[in-house]
Amino acid sequence: MRTIEFRLETGDKNYGTAYLPDEISGKIQVLVHCHGGGMGCAGNLWGMGLAIRDRAIAEGMAMVTFDCYAGGKTGGDYGKMTYARWVQNCADVISWIERQPFADPGRIGIVGFSCGSTVGLRLAAQDQRVRFVCSVGSCITVHIGMGQGGAAKCFGDNLEALLAGERRNLFGVDFEKEFFLDDMRNAPVHALHEGKITCPVLFQQGLQDNAYRNSDALLGYELMRRKNLPGRYIEYPEGFHGLENVAGQATDDLFQWMKEIIF
Repeated sequence: MRTIEFRLETGDKNYGTAYLPDEISGKIQVLVHCHGGGMGCAGNLWGMGLAIRDRAIAEGMAMVTFDCYAGGKTGGDYGKMTYARWVQNCADVISWIERQPFADPGRIGIVGFSCGSTVGLRLAAQDQRVRFVCSVGSCITVHIGMGQGGAAKCFGDNLEALLAGERRNLFGVDFEKEFFLDDMRNAPVHALHEGKITCPVLFQQGLQDNAYRNSDALLGYELMRRKNLPGRYIEYPEGFHGLENVAGQATDDLFQWMKEIIF
């Protein structure tokens, strides 16, 4: 395996890493890894993400990771982060991938973990370059930061202060009002309800995750099923939020699904 580190020249100048097979014949499929863990995280691989990378390399594919705005080596002001900005970061990374000699532009998919699933699904709703999405520990509604009651409650409880330009804390980050407004208005559940996500989507969900994530995964799948769109749902009774404790089985399921959708 070989790696290419890069920093985009446009947008938020995101930092990322491409993992490639030692030998490449022609143009190959690329998996884009969208990290989770809330805002400001680096795209480092661990658990299932690491298992997917190793399997992708063995299968002659590439994986590209990147740090969102304010995260890792990209850097920036956490409080100015929004999911919309993160979605644009991912779109910019895909544009970089398309320009690389190893990449097949027609076979780019996203594997999103937790908040990264929000990014992957939102981008799929507006960008046909996303050919499929694997959503792990799905976040499709406003049920984030539920230890504090969620984004909507935080916004409502602090409405006057946020509208006055102050910041308020949600899961350890002091956000401006734009984060809350964007999250409430543009959560992926809206695009799924309207049938705007038409590419294949695999929802992989560990049942040891919290109730909000479990319900989000089932809801996302059900919304696609009712519109006869290509969604699939696989649950893991012992699986944690990131499926790190069942990474082998979950990775096998992902790659079998990709073969079935002709990728």
